[in-house]
Amino acid sequence: MLIERLEDELKAMQAALNRPAILAFSAGMDSVFLLHCLMNSRLFSSPLMLLYCRHGMRSKQDEEVDIDVAKTYAKQFSLPLIVDDLSKYQTKKRQAGDVMSETALRKMRLDSYQQQSKHHKVAVVFTAHHKDDHLETVLMQLFRGTKSGFEGLSFSKKVGDLCLLKPLLSLTKPEIYDYIRTHQLTYREDHSNQEANHARNLLRLTVLPQLKRVYPQLGHHILSFVDYVEDLQKNVSIDPLVESCYFLKNGLLVSKKELLKSLDGGNSSETILGLFFYRALKQIGLVPETRFVIESLTKSVYQQGQSTQRLCIDWVLQSDSNWLLIKKGLTSAIKKPFGASIQLNKPITCPGEGVFLIKPYGKETNSNDVFGFDKDCSSLKLRFVRRSDMFCPKGQKRAKKVFDLYKKAQVSALERPFKLVLVDISEKVLWLEDFGCANTIQGDLKHYYSILFNPKKSFAKLVL
Repeated sequence: MLIERLEDELKAMQAALNRPAILAFSAGMDSVFLLHCLMNSRLFSSPLMLLYCRHGMRSKQDEEVDIDVAKTYAKQFSLPLIVDDLSKYQTKKRQAGDVMSETALRKMRLDSYQQQSKHHKVAVVFTAHHKDDHLETVLMQLFRGTKSGFEGLSFSKKVGDLCLLKPLLSLTKPEIYDYIRTHQLTYREDHSNQEANHARNLLRLTVLPQLKRVYPQLGHHILSFVDYVEDLQKNVSIDPLVESCYFLKNGLLVSKKELLKSLDGGNSSETILGLFFYRALKQIGLVPETRFVIESLTKSVYQQGQSTQRLCIDWVLQSDSNWLLIKKGLTSAIKKPFGASIQLNKPITCPGEGVFLIKPYGKETNSNDVFGFDKDCSSLKLRFVRRSDMFCPKGQKRAKKVFDLYKKAQVSALERPFKLVLVDISEKVLWLEDFGCANTIQGDLKHYYSILFNPKKSFAKLVL
């Protein structure tokens, strides 16, 4: 009966089932059940590998017994077994006695899935999450105060090139236990799951049983409500807000002005902002686990001045009056080097699809964009500004630091590093974006050139 119900879910995943797969196998009741069902299913016949993750949170002896059970099942079904040590995926060294958070452990397991699937050229990973896990996940989000991105587990989820499949979400823990007992299947019990020193364990062992005594249909009603909320979220359009985003290689840049312009200013603005940030962050690989991340972002939209704060272990938020920059790591600006040699009458496509062109001087050109040079323009180069660059605008006698000029012109601190300059072979700045050509050019002035510059996207040059 349970296998037939499982096959109903597998039918919807048929496209993913036709490829080699990995089963995340802990040797616990749920993963043993899923393995037994897959091996006895008429729909599943693809090559399968078992992956056991060593968390290092239990005694080495306990983990060795787990691995022995995994080896037994691998031998029974003639499947390869992979044992992966999660300690190599830790973002920081763990001291003796430290307790890893549930979020950190989940992140390490996902890193393992991605690494092993890439190594073994597998694009599908099965996990044994069931309906009770789904309920716990939803309640944990609710207790943490989640107001945006409210969702439970999904049967199928894409993480990069990897497809995570959870075919047991329609089955409950008691149903799985009855199957295990009927078929007398061997499994390992993680005794730490019976310790109420973690929030999820406390919820599972104490809170939920008490609530279900009063409301027997509690799980069904909550999950039905989640389905309803998810349907509402899918129908909320955030497309106008996406226009304010520039997705970077390792981050996200948001124009505050464009973002606020896209909002209607109603009572739902905070909720829409939260949903927008939740979806946008998922696109760059940052899945908000706490309400702090979303609240920090929504508050920073309305704040003036410059600030920097850490959103989580790997991600930082920088903001000023005009921009929000969410980036991975603690480096300053996210910037890819840009440089291009000049050829007469040949346009250069700049980052952000702007066009830069040098041609022989014509009287129709603005005088601010005309300069004389003693050599052929092929010795010139267009690049991003540097902090060491000095520039003397027309009408002034002394050169000043480029960054100081932009600061005085009230150009955003996040935007300054991405302005363009034209330099000669000695790195002397001849032209500066927004300021035009320099006041004086040394030399015999044998050649006069005009500069035409059309920045198609105001700040999209960051999208590299």
